[in-house]
Amino acid sequence: MWLVVQRIDELEATLYSALQQEQPACRAVAESLTDRQRDELRLAVDKLRRQILRQSRQFDSQILQERMELLQQAQQRIRDLEDRLELQKRQIKDIEEKV
Repeated sequence: MWLVVQRIDELEATLYSALQQEQPACRAVAESLTDRQRDELRLAVDKLRRQILRQSRQFDSQILQERMELLQQAQQRIRDLEDRLELQKRQIKDIEEKV
């Protein structure tokens, strides 16, 4: 997720830098944008950012869910092994008592 946010920030900085340069073509483009167009561009970037962040959170949630399932499986396996160990200890004790 951090990389996505960082990449968005880099792209925004690049766009801002390009629009602020003294080159005539860039300056002409920057000046040709109306306030409304700038606002629309800003809104589009914000919408894209929210969409990417939402997808990133969904991905993080999916990973967390998968890890929780693996953890539960591991805990169940540990309980099963502990039960087997306890059973084997009882069997050993029974054998020792018989001998």
